[in-house]
Amino acid sequence: VIDIRRSRGLPFQRQLEELKIVASLYDPALIFIESNAMQQIYTDEMRRTTDLPVKEFITLATNKYPLDRGVPGLRILLENRKLTIPRGDEYSVKQSDVWINECTQFGFVNGKLQGAGEHDDTVMAWWFASEAKKAGGFRFAFGNDDGEDTNDWDADEAEDGESWQDVMFGTGDEALPNDVSLL
Repeated sequence: VIDIRRSRGLPFQRQLEELKIVASLYDPALIFIESNAMQQIYTDEMRRTTDLPVKEFITLATNKYPLDRGVPGLRILLENRKLTIPRGDEYSVKQSDVWINECTQFGFVNGKLQGAGEHDDTVMAWWFASEAKKAGGFRFAFGNDDGEDTNDWDADEAEDGESWQDVMFGTGDEALPNDVSLL
Protein backbone atom coordinates (compact mmCIF):
# COMPACT_ATOMS: atom_id res chain seq x y z
CA VAL A 1 0.00 0.00 0.00
CA ILE A 2 1.53 3.27 -1.09
CA ASP A 3 -1.27 5.76 -0.56
CA ILE A 4 -4.56 6.15 1.25
CA ARG A 5 -6.82 9.03 0.24
CA ARG A 6 -10.20 9.66 1.77
CA SER A 7 -12.73 12.39 1.07
CA ARG A 8 -16.37 12.95 1.71
CA GLY A 9 -19.00 14.75 -0.32
CA LEU A 10 -16.83 15.62 -3.34
CA PRO A 11 -18.77 16.67 -6.44
CA PHE A 12 -18.70 14.26 -9.38
CA GLN A 13 -16.13 16.21 -11.46
CA ARG A 14 -13.81 16.62 -8.45
CA GLN A 15 -13.88 12.85 -7.88
CA LEU A 16 -12.84 12.32 -11.50
CA GLU A 17 -10.02 14.85 -11.04
CA GLU A 18 -8.81 12.97 -7.96
CA LEU A 19 -8.60 9.78 -10.02
CA LYS A 20 -6.54 11.59 -12.65
CA ILE A 21 -4.20 13.06 -10.02
CA VAL A 22 -3.53 9.72 -8.37
CA ALA A 23 -3.06 8.04 -11.77
CA SER A 24 -0.50 10.68 -12.76
CA LEU A 25 1.44 10.01 -9.55
CA TYR A 26 1.57 6.21 -9.80
CA ASP A 27 1.04 5.32 -13.48
CA PRO A 28 -1.17 2.28 -12.75
CA ALA A 29 -1.46 -0.59 -15.20
CA LEU A 30 -5.11 -1.03 -14.26
CA ILE A 31 -7.70 0.97 -12.34
CA PHE A 32 -10.80 -0.77 -11.02
CA ILE A 33 -13.86 1.40 -10.51
CA GLU A 34 -16.93 -0.01 -8.82
CA SER A 35 -19.67 -0.12 -11.43
CA ASN A 36 -22.79 -1.32 -9.67
CA ALA A 37 -25.86 0.49 -11.00
CA MET A 38 -25.34 4.27 -11.24
CA GLN A 39 -21.64 3.99 -10.40
CA GLN A 40 -21.04 2.91 -14.00
CA ILE A 41 -21.03 6.61 -14.89
CA TYR A 42 -17.54 6.96 -13.33
CA THR A 43 -16.03 4.29 -15.59
CA ASP A 44 -17.88 5.64 -18.62
CA GLU A 45 -16.72 9.21 -18.00
CA MET A 46 -13.09 8.23 -17.36
CA ARG A 47 -13.06 6.25 -20.60
CA ARG A 48 -14.64 9.13 -22.50
CA THR A 49 -12.31 11.84 -21.19
CA THR A 50 -8.99 10.06 -20.50
CA ASP A 51 -6.79 7.27 -21.73
CA LEU A 52 -6.45 5.79 -18.24
CA PRO A 53 -6.67 1.98 -18.00
CA VAL A 54 -10.03 1.87 -16.20
CA LYS A 55 -12.09 -1.27 -15.89
CA GLU A 56 -15.48 -1.65 -14.29
CA PHE A 57 -15.62 -3.85 -11.19
CA ILE A 58 -18.99 -5.17 -10.13
CA THR A 59 -19.36 -6.35 -6.55
CA LEU A 60 -21.61 -9.37 -6.13
CA ALA A 61 -22.07 -11.98 -3.44
CA THR A 62 -20.27 -14.46 -5.71
CA ASN A 63 -17.04 -12.44 -5.75
CA LYS A 64 -17.29 -10.60 -2.41
CA TYR A 65 -18.04 -13.45 0.02
CA PRO A 66 -15.69 -16.35 -0.87
CA LEU A 67 -13.17 -17.01 1.89
CA ASP A 68 -10.27 -17.56 -0.51
CA ARG A 69 -10.70 -14.72 -3.00
CA GLY A 70 -13.35 -12.37 -1.62
CA VAL A 71 -13.00 -9.79 1.11
CA PRO A 72 -12.31 -12.46 3.79
CA GLY A 73 -9.31 -13.61 1.73
CA LEU A 74 -7.58 -10.31 2.44
CA ARG A 75 -6.70 -11.62 5.89
CA ILE A 76 -4.38 -14.15 4.23
CA LEU A 77 -2.33 -11.27 2.83
CA LEU A 78 -1.76 -9.95 6.36
CA GLU A 79 -1.10 -13.38 7.89
CA ASN A 80 1.49 -14.19 5.22
CA ARG A 81 3.08 -10.73 5.48
CA LYS A 82 2.31 -9.92 1.85
CA LEU A 83 1.29 -6.41 2.76
CA THR A 84 3.05 -3.51 4.40
CA ILE A 85 0.86 -0.95 6.11
CA PRO A 86 2.22 2.60 5.63
CA ARG A 87 2.98 4.01 9.10
CA GLY A 88 5.97 6.29 8.45
CA ASP A 89 4.56 9.70 9.36
CA GLU A 90 1.65 11.21 11.29
CA TYR A 91 -0.61 11.36 8.24
CA SER A 92 0.09 7.70 7.36
CA VAL A 93 -0.58 6.61 10.93
CA LYS A 94 -3.90 8.51 10.98
CA GLN A 95 -5.06 7.10 7.63
CA SER A 96 -3.94 3.55 8.34
CA ASP A 97 -5.60 3.68 11.80
CA VAL A 98 -8.91 4.28 10.00
CA TRP A 99 -8.19 1.33 7.73
CA ILE A 100 -7.18 -0.96 10.61
CA ASN A 101 -10.28 0.06 12.58
CA GLU A 102 -12.55 -0.71 9.62
CA CYS A 103 -10.85 -4.09 9.17
CA THR A 104 -11.51 -5.05 12.80
CA GLN A 105 -15.21 -4.18 12.31
CA PHE A 106 -15.72 -6.15 9.10
CA GLY A 107 -17.28 -9.61 9.02
CA PHE A 108 -20.45 -11.61 8.58
CA VAL A 109 -23.58 -10.06 10.09
CA ASN A 110 -26.72 -12.21 9.76
CA GLY A 111 -24.99 -14.24 7.05
CA LYS A 112 -24.09 -11.17 5.00
CA LEU A 113 -20.54 -9.86 4.67
CA GLN A 114 -20.40 -6.22 5.72
CA GLY A 115 -18.82 -3.65 7.90
CA ALA A 116 -20.32 -3.65 11.38
CA GLY A 117 -18.90 -0.19 12.04
CA GLU A 118 -19.82 3.17 10.63
CA HIS A 119 -17.81 2.74 7.38
CA ASP A 120 -16.15 0.03 5.30
CA ASP A 121 -14.71 2.19 2.50
CA THR A 122 -11.03 1.43 3.12
CA VAL A 123 -11.66 -2.32 3.37
CA MET A 124 -13.53 -2.30 0.07
CA ALA A 125 -10.84 -0.12 -1.55
CA TRP A 126 -8.22 -2.62 -0.37
CA TRP A 127 -10.23 -5.47 -1.89
CA PHE A 128 -10.57 -3.59 -5.19
CA ALA A 129 -6.83 -2.95 -5.24
CA SER A 130 -6.11 -6.60 -4.49
CA GLU A 131 -8.45 -7.75 -7.27
CA ALA A 132 -6.93 -5.25 -9.72
CA LYS A 133 -3.46 -6.57 -8.84
CA LYS A 134 -4.62 -10.13 -9.54
CA ALA A 135 -6.21 -9.07 -12.84
CA GLY A 136 -3.00 -7.32 -13.84
CA GLY A 137 -2.64 -4.91 -16.65
CA PHE A 138 -1.34 -5.02 -20.16
CA ARG A 139 2.30 -4.15 -20.65
CA PHE A 140 4.18 -4.52 -23.90
CA ALA A 141 7.89 -4.83 -24.50
CA PHE A 142 10.30 -6.50 -26.86
CA GLY A 143 12.54 -8.77 -24.87
CA ASN A 144 12.28 -11.51 -22.32
CA ASP A 145 12.49 -11.51 -18.52
CA ASP A 146 16.29 -11.36 -18.71
CA GLY A 147 16.18 -8.20 -20.81
CA GLU A 148 17.39 -9.99 -23.93
CA ASP A 149 15.98 -8.79 -27.24
CA THR A 150 13.54 -11.33 -28.69
CA ASN A 151 12.97 -9.39 -31.91
CA ASP A 152 13.63 -11.77 -34.80
CA TRP A 153 14.27 -8.86 -37.18
CA ASP A 154 17.53 -6.99 -37.37
CA ALA A 155 17.35 -3.22 -37.54
CA ASP A 156 16.19 -3.16 -41.15
CA GLU A 157 15.03 -6.45 -42.63
CA ALA A 158 13.93 -9.95 -41.71
CA GLU A 159 15.45 -13.04 -43.39
CA ASP A 160 12.88 -12.97 -46.19
CA GLY A 161 13.71 -9.32 -46.97
CA GLU A 162 10.55 -7.93 -45.38
CA SER A 163 11.06 -4.96 -43.06
CA TRP A 164 9.47 -4.85 -39.63
CA GLN A 165 7.63 -1.68 -40.73
CA ASP A 166 6.01 -3.60 -43.60
CA VAL A 167 4.92 -6.34 -41.21
CA MET A 168 3.57 -3.95 -38.58
CA PHE A 169 1.98 -1.32 -40.85
CA GLY A 170 1.29 -3.20 -44.06
CA THR A 171 2.33 -2.78 -47.66
CA GLY A 172 0.47 -1.78 -50.80
CA ASP A 173 -3.23 -1.04 -50.32
CA GLU A 174 -3.23 -1.91 -46.62
CA ALA A 175 -0.29 0.41 -45.78
CA LEU A 176 -0.73 3.62 -43.86
CA PRO A 177 -1.40 6.63 -46.10
CA ASN A 178 1.62 8.83 -46.87
CA ASP A 179 0.17 11.75 -44.94
CA VAL A 180 0.02 9.71 -41.70
CA SER A 181 3.09 9.68 -39.53
CA LEU A 182 3.79 7.60 -36.46
CA LEU A 183 5.62 8.97 -33.46
